[in-house]
Amino acid sequence: MESTVEELIREGASLAQLERYDDAIDAFDKAIEIHPGDARAWWGRGLALFMLGRPAEAIESYDRALAIDPENPVLWFNRGLALDDLRRYAEAVESYDKVLALEPENAGVWYTRGTALSMLDRLDEAVESIDRALFLDPTLANAGLD
Repeated sequence: MESTVEELIREGASLAQLERYDDAIDAFDKAIEIHPGDARAWWGRGLALFMLGRPAEAIESYDRALAIDPENPVLWFNRGLALDDLRRYAEAVESYDKVLALEPENAGVWYTRGTALSMLDRLDEAVESIDRALFLDPTLANAGLD
């Protein structure tokens, strides 16, 4: 019996949960083969690639997903994290800014944006961003202290 896109996406997500990322990519690739316009398949593929330590390839998948679903803040955030991983901090900040345009009260993104800005030595902006994060969620003051 031939699998549907929905079944393949569920399968890919389940395999990723089991940390079987190569198998997850195979399932997402099959879903993309059937329906290349499904952002969820590209997104799942990107997540699995990122978890395999392949952030550049993950970004390519996120970009494909964003071409389909450009208002998805989680896609923009994941793209930013992959860019951070590649030390492409200026581009990461741009992705985080896209998230914040959609979700201006997202404390975690403000915080992550601040850390990327600090890596660029844009310290005044970094402090502003982290201050905003702490204003929105004071529990972030303990982030990284564990």
